[in-house]
Amino acid sequence: MGPVVRRLLPVLVVSLAACESPLAPSNPKLAFEGQVVFGFPTLPTVASAEAGGILVTGALKTPTTGYLLQGVVKTTGARSLRLDVDAYLSGDPLPFQTQNYYRAHLQNLAAGSYDVMVVHVFHYTLVETDTVYRATVRVQ
Repeated sequence: MGPVVRRLLPVLVVSLAACESPLAPSNPKLAFEGQVVFGFPTLPTVASAEAGGILVTGALKTPTTGYLLQGVVKTTGARSLRLDVDAYLSGDPLPFQTQNYYRAHLQNLAAGSYDVMVVHVFHYTLVETDTVYRATVRVQ
């Protein structure tokens, strides 16, 4: 290796490392599923690391049946993710409180620690929100 290459090699390595910020989250993708379940008390919302992402599970209680759940993931800053679990009335409800279980796979995440916040969003006559979870999760 010549003297010019030896002098430029550290500059080249630093330049390549700066191409992708180690603090910026990847473009997260979301695989979301929800279902109505009966016969158990409310489950806590939890998040755990999985290969290349984070799994969030929980239950959202609605005042009646007939709600459809949808998930939306947003980046809210360097290494910060917000999962909104939206509940929309979608049919003729029956007057029974309902547990709506959900699983959200936040995928396409680079390795590192992420601040994860989960917000339940109730689309009633007025929109109501409830932050139900916030923690740091380390993705491998």
